[in-house]
Amino acid sequence: MKSRKNRTEDQQTQISRDMKILGERGFMRRRLLGFVVATGGMAMIGGAVLAQSRPPPGGMGGMGRPFGPGPGNGRADPVVTAEGPDGQCMNFAWETNGPFPADGTNGSRNGVLNALADSGIVRRNLMADLDDPGQTVNGVPLELSLQLVDVNNACAPLSGHAVYIWGCDAAGDYSLYNQPDRSWLRGVQQSDERGIVQFTTLFPGCYMGRYPHLHFEVFSSLANATTGRNSLLISQLALPGSDCEAVFETAHYESSKRTFARNNSIERDNVFGDNGEERISIMTLRGTGNPADGYEMAAVVGLAA
Repeated sequence: MKSRKNRTEDQQTQISRDMKILGERGFMRRRLLGFVVATGGMAMIGGAVLAQSRPPPGGMGGMGRPFGPGPGNGRADPVVTAEGPDGQCMNFAWETNGPFPADGTNGSRNGVLNALADSGIVRRNLMADLDDPGQTVNGVPLELSLQLVDVNNACAPLSGHAVYIWGCDAAGDYSLYNQPDRSWLRGVQQSDERGIVQFTTLFPGCYMGRYPHLHFEVFSSLANATTGRNSLLISQLALPGSDCEAVFETAHYESSKRTFARNNSIERDNVFGDNGEERISIMTLRGTGNPADGYEMAAVVGLAA
């Protein structure tokens, strides 16, 4: 078990790296599960839908290495909207994937991590350790549903795509990095004919410098979900503030309660804050639940496919 001092140092490292990425406007990407040391080579929610216009090339990766497209200068990527049978859809902004993606694009003390190479990465339930299913994470469960839609085709569902999602535990730690011996809260699913992927994961905690969030990447197929460099979209999802307050009153979230008291403004968050009110709204999960029974939340993720 890591000491509070070591966890704090890891989290401060994460924040400084995120800020560096955001400062350079290299909103880059890393990806899916399987942990390896590299040797070389829901139903549609009413209202706005999320979509994304692919940013221009030339960004910098989170570890300072250039790869893949970046969002360019600030929020230069235009807001793209379309009308579909279930309402209007809007482009979902590219964001930093942070320093803990385990998608083959960055390193750690143990080398380059790529959870996508793990044979068990394609799974719905993320609460257990990949390599030791008897080890499960503590906290409030979250049933998550994401629907992928094409903003350039009347918000039509995108089937056969892959989504890799990862998040921190109740104390704000990430598996494979802050917790190098654990590989929970990471997984991939393929979208069905309705464009929907579903996960059972954990309501994430809150660490210093960030508003509570989940990371995700979208790929054109499971076959292409082998490295973050192949992603069609890298972004983040925010948790509703009122639900954060309720969850952080429960066991296992004691440190998150204290941290959230200082990081409870999504408008001042260094990732979500510059998206504007409309985009912040579509990037925030919606649903029902309570800390005792868990939560069911969803979002519609639009791509300019």
